[in-house]
Amino acid sequence: MAPSGSRRTAPLGLANFQGQYTAENALLASGAIIVALPVVAVFLFLQRHFIRGMLEGASKA
Repeated sequence: MAPSGSRRTAPLGLANFQGQYTAENALLASGAIIVALPVVAVFLFLQRHFIRGMLEGASKA
């Protein structure tokens, strides 16, 4: 576990699952899913707001 003062981005955290010469594909895949799930959940929850914002910006009246 990293010390509490060090912070990493998601790609750097996923890179820790790779060895120097090998990669644990199962660990990388599960880590990628764990990283992506909150983003997908927020998008699904706020999808109508995203679409409304895109449609308002597209119309030039």
